Amino acid sequence: MRALSEAISTIIIYSILVALALFMSVYVLHSATSGVSSTEYFYVRQLFQSSAQNIPEIVNPLSGGTYTISYPGIRMGIGWMKYGSITIVVNNTIEYELPCTAIYSKIDTAIITSKRIVYGINALIVNDTRLMPRVVEYYQEGSTYIRLDTCRILLYKTRILRDNTTVYYVRVFFINITPIASFKGYGKIHTLRYYFRSTPLLVSYDNVMSLDIRFNQNGNITEINYKDLGLELPIYLDVIVYNLGVEMT
Repeated sequence: MRALSEAISTIIIYSILVALALFMSVYVLHSATSGVSSTEYFYVRQLFQSSAQNIPEIVNPLSGGTYTISYPGIRMGIGWMKYGSITIVVNNTIEYELPCTAIYSKIDTAIITSKRIVYGINALIVNDTRLMPRVVEYYQEGSTYIRLDTCRILLYKTRILRDNTTVYYVRVFFINITPIASFKGYGKIHTLRYYFRSTPLLVSYDNVMSLDIRFNQNGNITEINYKDLGLELPIYLDVIVYNLGVEMT
């Protein structure tokens, strides 16, 4: 009986050790995988922030050029999504519907669990070119996303004397992202090249008696009129659209 008891004890101890070893192996593997995923994610987030910082210089007609980054893409894919639109209504007529396109990357794990702006501000109208791009990270349906968009306008306003009348002169700027490629898969290094595509589009409107700007961001619609902007009629308006190409290879 004593020998049988010792044998049973040995088997139990051995089983516990095997189970503990298996648990530790899974834990170590999970920790290593999570560590690699987190490292890649935060590196990609830094690339998106760097891209956002450089966009105002890229689209500048006087100093514009290109900006290229190498994107690891081991566990994170990259692509683009339709994010919304900006509609400009002049004298009760829709003159422009500017599409909002966002560049994004995602990883199928919960690196973060809450939405946060990591570059830029949560505003529809800004007064500094550096605030036109925005980078947001968020968690959705089992994946962590990081997104770069330019779905806002830069607005300058000033009062000028025109035909012996003091009027408001308003300039509205928008950056139009045009991606050259679809979603890129996992397991390889990609290259992203941002470049200034063409001469900015400029359209002018004289003697504007009604101005509304409608923002659609992921289905959330906000409408702002000239009174909300602190303007008085009449308004002289320039709309300037910068085209930013994003090539994914």
